Parts: sequence; structure tokens; C-alpha cells
Amino acid sequence: MTDAQELSSLAQTAVGRSWAPYRTARIDTRQVHLERVRPLARSVHRSRLASAGEILSGLRAEGVPPFVCHFRATQDGVFVRFPPVLEQHDDRFLIVDGMHRLMAAAGSGEDEVTAIVVSSPSLPPPTVPPCEWGDVAVVDAKPPRAEKFPGYVAELFRPTAKVLDGLCGPYESDRRAVESLRRAVSAVG
Repeated sequence: MTDAQELSSLAQTAVGRSWAPYRTARIDTRQVHLERVRPLARSVHRSRLASAGEILSGLRAEGVPPFVCHFRATQDGVFVRFPPVLEQHDDRFLIVDGMHRLMAAAGSGEDEVTAIVVSSPSLPPPTVPPCEWGDVAVVDAKPPRAEKFPGYVAELFRPTAKVLDGLCGPYESDRRAVESLRRAVSAVG
């Protein structure tokens, strides 16, 4: 198994342990057509959207597929970038984590992305109704949660972003990242 494959497997495990209803769900990494992806958030932050677009452009220029697990070396250490997380409900995929990256991809003409997909007939639907890409506002200031997610219910919030953000790094090297991620994922949940 390559480091990238192991990272993908570790990310799937972390997502599966991040929220009780996910523990019995099917979780895999696969290609998803953006036309079937629906946002839950009604807004994105302008600077984060611009940053996501720059990262995607840079990865493409380097020949790195932008939505697969990979290492990113910086002056501060090695970081891990995970794919977006989507939840499948019928024929739609709802964004759980990765809204800025996915909106940047949609805006740059991407048709398909690699994502961690959670699916199970027993998943409770989000209380926030999905919207269309054109309904998402680009804002300069963070709006109140009730404005960004109408109908928000804390108990049904999917905490995957918090879990994955905690696994991103920095690490001393690719190898140390994998070793640290193994330990961290075994401690999640």
C-alpha cells in the first residue's frame, strides 16, 4: 500500500469514527460529478475561496490531482491534504467538509472530484436543506451560523472537519505523518 492509499484509508477511518451515525455507514473514496453535489452552507468566505482556488491551480500546475490525499511540504513542515467529505442522500451528494475547495472547483470548470463519500440508508438527513451553487453568497465577514445554515441543529452537525483538521499537521516528514496519523486515528472516537 502506498502512503497516499494509506492516507486515504486513515481519512476514511477518521471520518467513520467522527460521529456516531457514521460508524455503521459505508465510507469510501470515489469520483463524484459536481452536478450531483449540493451545498448546505449559504455562504463562503471570499479570502478562503480565493485561497482554495490558488491551491487548486498550483496543484494542477504541478500535475497533482487536487482532490486526492497527498502530502504538502512547506517551510513549516509536512502537511496532509484530505479530499472533501460528501454525504450521499438518494442521487445527491451533500457537502459535509470542503465547501470552499468544491466551490472553487465548480467555478473553474471541474466536472468531477475525488471525495470521501459517506452513505447509509439510516443516516439522518441534515436539518439544513441543500441549495444550488448559484444560491451561495461570497461574503467578506463570517455570518451568524443561523444565517449560513438555516435550520441548524447542533446534535445533527457532522464534526468531520474538526477531526480532519486535527490530522493535517505539520509533521517532520511524510513517514512521520503516516505514523502519527495511524496513532491519532486509532484514538479518534
